[in-house]
Amino acid sequence: MMLNALEERGFAVRERDREDRRRHIVRITPAGRKAIVRAERALESVTDQALAGLDAGERATLRTLLAKALGDGQFAASASD
Repeated sequence: MMLNALEERGFAVRERDREDRRRHIVRITPAGRKAIVRAERALESVTDQALAGLDAGERATLRTLLAKALGDGQFAASASD
């Protein structure tokens, strides 16, 4: 269902696998790449607004604690660097 919506919006295309005609290869389109960039910018903007009251150190601590709470130890280690 989600793939159909992405195709309808021109963000992805489904192509037959030449080696196995039963399979499809899903590729992101240039419009899909642009949509990802716009979404990342929007997320960054909303995050900045939501965390405006925190300084850089407090934001890093928050990210580390959230990663730890979610069980992502690898992210927690990289977030504290």
